[in-house]
Amino acid sequence: PTTVQRQCKHLASHGVQFPHSTTLSQRSKTTVITTQYPPLFLQCQLYAVFSTGTANATPTAVDTVVESLVAQGILTRISGGPQTSLQLLMFTKDLERTLISAGCNITEEDAKWLADTAEAVTATELIANNLDPTQLVAAGVLSIASNAITTNSGVEYTVHPPHMGGWLRVLKRAGEWVLKTLNTVTKTTSSSSMEKGELVSRYTKPVPMKGTKATITTNNNVRTHFTTKRVGVAKNTGKHNDNSTGPGLDVVRFRGISLDWVLLALLGCGAVEYLSVGVGGGVRLRATGKKPW
Repeated sequence: PTTVQRQCKHLASHGVQFPHSTTLSQRSKTTVITTQYPPLFLQCQLYAVFSTGTANATPTAVDTVVESLVAQGILTRISGGPQTSLQLLMFTKDLERTLISAGCNITEEDAKWLADTAEAVTATELIANNLDPTQLVAAGVLSIASNAITTNSGVEYTVHPPHMGGWLRVLKRAGEWVLKTLNTVTKTTSSSSMEKGELVSRYTKPVPMKGTKATITTNNNVRTHFTTKRVGVAKNTGKHNDNSTGPGLDVVRFRGISLDWVLLALLGCGAVEYLSVGVGGGVRLRATGKKPW
C-alpha cells in the first residue's frame, strides 16, 4: 500500500513539462494553466506502473490495494460522468482542499462530508447540510449523476474537483493524438510500431497555427496561442477563440501533461503496448486497436 500511495502521488502531478521556448511568457502562462489541473489520476495507470519490473502485479492485486485505500479514506473515487468509463481517483485530502478553494463558502466540515459522499449525494442531503446544489454546480464541483433518477430525495449528484471536465478533454485529446500517430505509421510504412523517441519528438514539436489574434512568436517563428481562461483544447481552425487553449498538436496544446503520463493511461487500459526489440534497440510502441475510453 505504501508503494502504491507513492506512485499515486507521482501520477497526481501529471508529470507536467513545459514547451521548448526561450520566452518567459510562454513558460509562465503554461505554469498558470497547469495549476488548474485537479490532481486526479487513473486506476488503469497503476496497472501499467505495477505490471512490469520487480512488482509484476496483476490488475486484481492493484484493485485490492486501491479498494483498501478507499476504505481507509486515503483515496476517493471520482465519477467522470458520461464523458468517460475510466476509473478516476484522487487523494481525499486533495479533494477536500480543492472543494474549500472552489469559492462557494465550503467549510472544512462541508468538504469532508462531500468527499465522503462523492459518488452519490442527493439534493435533499445537500440542503439538509446547508449547501446549495445550484451554487455548487455553478462552482464546478457538482454534476448530475449520469444514471441519476429523481426520487423523493431529489436529483442525485456526484462530487468532483473544479476543472475536471477540461482535464478529461486534455487527456482524451492527447490519447487520441498518440493513437492516431501510431496508427498513421502502420498505414504509411512497413513497420507496425514506432520508436518511442520518435513519438516523443513529434509530441513536443511545436506546430504553427496561423490566424490567431493572441499569439507569441518564438525564436523559431512558430506562432503559439495561449489563454488562461479555462482548461480545454482548441480546434485547429485558424480562428481566434477565447475558449481555446493551444496551438497545434504539441505539448502546449495538451496543457503540459507529459507524454509518459498519457502513455501510462493508454498502456494500462490496453490501447497501446510496449515492444522490446532487443539489447540496444530501445523501446517501440504499437497501438492495439482497443478503444481506451
